[in-house]
Amino acid sequence: MKKIVSISKARQLYEMLKEEIVSGKYASGDKLPSIRDLAEQYSLSKNTVNTVVAMLVNDGLAVIHEGNGTYVSSARQQVKMIGVLLFDFRQNMRVDTDILQHIQLNLPRNYYLSLMDTSNRYDVFCEALERMIAMKPEGFLILPPRVRPTEQEAQRIRELLAERPTVMLNRTIDGLEADMYSMNLGRGIEKAFEYLAMSGKQRTAIVLHDDYKFKTEEIEAYNRCCQKLGIHTCPKYAIEWRSDMDDVASRIGAILPEIDSLICPDEILLGLQPLIHASGKEIPTQLSLIGVNDTVNSRLFSPPLTSIAFPVERIGRHAVNKLIKRIDGTCDEPVKQINFEPELIIRNT
Repeated sequence: MKKIVSISKARQLYEMLKEEIVSGKYASGDKLPSIRDLAEQYSLSKNTVNTVVAMLVNDGLAVIHEGNGTYVSSARQQVKMIGVLLFDFRQNMRVDTDILQHIQLNLPRNYYLSLMDTSNRYDVFCEALERMIAMKPEGFLILPPRVRPTEQEAQRIRELLAERPTVMLNRTIDGLEADMYSMNLGRGIEKAFEYLAMSGKQRTAIVLHDDYKFKTEEIEAYNRCCQKLGIHTCPKYAIEWRSDMDDVASRIGAILPEIDSLICPDEILLGLQPLIHASGKEIPTQLSLIGVNDTVNSRLFSPPLTSIAFPVERIGRHAVNKLIKRIDGTCDEPVKQINFEPELIIRNT
C-alpha cells in the first residue's frame, strides 16, 4: 500500500495526480480513480481526497460529472514542469521539507513539481540531476549536498546546468550561474549571543552545523561575538556536528556543569532533553538554551525553545517566484545570492 508522508498530505497527493495528468498517464476525458480508491491507495481520509479533487477542479485539471465520478478536463491549460532535487525531503520536521511546502504553496496553477530525492554525496547527486534533465523540466530548484564538491564535481554540475534556469536553495556551487536563497546563520548567532549577554550569560557552547556554509558562518560569528561581548571562550565549547549523537551527547555532558548557555540545532536539543534535565540545572536561570531552525522540535522541547528561526517561507516563496520569472523570460537581471536575516523567537529557555 502506498502512503503519503509529506507535511501537507493533500498538497502532495495533488502534485502527484497533477503530474500524472500532465504527463499523459491520464488523458483528456479519462476517469480518475474514485475518492474511496484514492483514500485506500494512499492511506488518506476521504475528506482529504475530496479536498484534492476540489483543488484539481479549481485549477481546471478535472471536472466532476455528478453521479459518475471525476474526469480529466479536456480544456486544461498547458502546464510546465519544474524539477526539484532535495536531500531527504521525505523526512518531516526538517527545514528542507518546510521550504518545499512553501514552494508548493506559491506555485502557479500552470506549473507542477517533479520531486527527486538525492544524497549527500555528489556522485549520487549528479546521477539524479542527469535523470531529472532527461525529463526535460522548464527549470530547476536544487538543494545540493551539504559538503563541498571537488572541482571536478563542481565543473560537472556547471556543465549540466549551463543555460538552464536554476535556483539554488540554502547553498550554491562555486562558479555556477544561478540564483540562490538561503539564511544568514551568522547573523542569527549574533542575535542569540546578544540576547544571552543581556541575560548575563558568559559561558556559551555551540553545536556547529553539518553544512559547510552554515558552519563557516557560525564559527565566524562565534569568534566575533566572544571578542565583542567579552564572553569566555574555550575550544571545547565549539562542538563539531557528528552523525553519532551519542558522541555529541558525551561531549555536551562533559561541559554541561561549567556552561550557562547552549546554542544547538533544535532536533539535537530534543534528543538531549533527558541529559539536560538530568543535570539538575534550572532553565533558563542556570542554563539558557537556543535552538537553531525553529522546526516543530522547538515546541516539543520542555519548556519550548527560544529559537533562531530558519526563514523557510521567504526562501520557498522567493525561490519559486524568481525561477518562474526566469522561465517565462520576465527577468533578465544578473543572478543574485540572497541570505535572509533570521528572526530570534523568544520563548521560555
